[in-house]
Amino acid sequence: NDIDYLTKLWADLTAKSGALPVPSPIYQDLSLAQRVLRDMVTEETARILVDSRETHQKMQEFARQYTQAIVDRIAHYSGGERPLFDLHGVEDEIEKALARRVDLKSGGYLIIDFIDMENVDHRAAVLAEFSKALARDRTRLTVNGFTQLGLVEMTRKRTRESLAHVLCEPCATCTGRGEIKTAQTVCYEILREVVRESKQFSAREFRILASQSVIDLFLDEESQSLAQLGDFIGKPISLQVETLYTQEQYDVILI
Repeated sequence: NDIDYLTKLWADLTAKSGALPVPSPIYQDLSLAQRVLRDMVTEETARILVDSRETHQKMQEFARQYTQAIVDRIAHYSGGERPLFDLHGVEDEIEKALARRVDLKSGGYLIIDFIDMENVDHRAAVLAEFSKALARDRTRLTVNGFTQLGLVEMTRKRTRESLAHVLCEPCATCTGRGEIKTAQTVCYEILREVVRESKQFSAREFRILASQSVIDLFLDEESQSLAQLGDFIGKPISLQVETLYTQEQYDVILI
């Protein structure tokens, strides 16, 4: 539990602070994989699959130190016929989660209430100001007050396309999301795509075409991941910058 983890962490920090020379780092933020072990793994978790040998080793080291009960549940996925993300549909779920509108399986839409307003007088004041502002609108509308979830229900008749729809078009880079995937996220997508291609086709070499930011990351922070993948598939992987590509665009060419 949290108390056990913090107690062990504090003991570790205390030991390091007395043994290491000054200045020395004695703590750094946990990686995503380590945070998953700390925050999401429960007694009901049967198995934790990791497709990176390096990450698998680091997770086991972390578990041995802080959560020994789950060490045996951390397994390395060696590849098989399909990449791990494809096997469990993770890629599709990521795309759904990143969509600007999140569709629910029931067919409705997800609505988020950012303000927890429980005071009845405050709610009445909000509705009064809301109705006052809407009084100038010529279009027929109704305001139904607060729901039990603290949301204000309102309907308004649609009379024409929105001004933004008429005058604007989706951003060619983010396709209207307002955000783009990080270069590191794209790197991992490319690595998984190379694995897929290597399983389906026999090529002499694989060439990655991507934006400057993604290629730079492959040459720096993700160079080891790229080298490990090359060893895994037994084929060389080359890189090529495409200046016209956005950060999310890439191609894997078989040579």
